[in-house]
Amino acid sequence: MTMHDITIPAALRAATDSLGQSLLQADPVADYHRAEAHLTADAHASALLQELMDLQADLRRRQGDITEDAIDRLRYLRHEAEANPTITAYLESQDAATAYLREVNQALSQWLGLDFSALAQRGGCCG
Repeated sequence: MTMHDITIPAALRAATDSLGQSLLQADPVADYHRAEAHLTADAHASALLQELMDLQADLRRRQGDITEDAIDRLRYLRHEAEANPTITAYLESQDAATAYLREVNQALSQWLGLDFSALAQRGGCCG
């Protein structure tokens, strides 16, 4: 059964739409979206963060075949990212939004009597 096979009651749809809008407007989530927009608008910060993420991914793929130059570059990029206020604001807001959404998930799970986030994972409850 897929979502297209069932009819969602209007009251449930309205409640979930309201929850979604409330979550988007909650301070931690709104702050994250603002910080993300600032990061996107800051070409230097965006490029720096992307280069750091690309190098980290490359080093994970290489595993044991890592040069001293690559480690030095990683240290330099991490230092630069940690010193960049746009990047730090983005990462801090991301952490705050994640923590907030975990709290919401816990509250919903407690109220429903089941692990709410497990239902949202790929495959849902029956996949």
